[in-house]
Amino acid sequence: MYADIAGQVAYNYWDKIGDLIASFFPDLIEQRNVYFSTAIEIIPADFHCSDNYKWLNNFKISDYSELNKKRKQIVHYSTSDTEYRYNHLQRTNDFVAMEGLQKEREYLAEYYKNHIALTLTGLEKTLQFLAEITPALFKDIP
Repeated sequence: MYADIAGQVAYNYWDKIGDLIASFFPDLIEQRNVYFSTAIEIIPADFHCSDNYKWLNNFKISDYSELNKKRKQIVHYSTSDTEYRYNHLQRTNDFVAMEGLQKEREYLAEYYKNHIALTLTGLEKTLQFLAEITPALFKDIP
């Protein structure tokens, strides 16, 4: 249960980062379609050379995509505990498979701990990216 909640909270965090990024490009995205991935995708090509943008985009493609896949499974289909129990019942006579299943379950804590570190780095990269592009976006404002 806690792992599933951690996944949902991590996703919600990145959703808020998407809201922040999208607020800099209000004319490029519909308000009801603002998510982290869509916010990254609408960033104009002029800003793609930024190292901070590159980090955010790479994160979106790799770690965020995996996190979102796990979240969709949990929210829309079955919880990780249900999946564990189902797989456990299917493999009760296979010790090697059971051991692997248990290791996979125990790894979830490390997986979400890593995502906490990524949230801190992601916030830093987001704020640095927005600071970089602010002069170009708001040159009319003194």
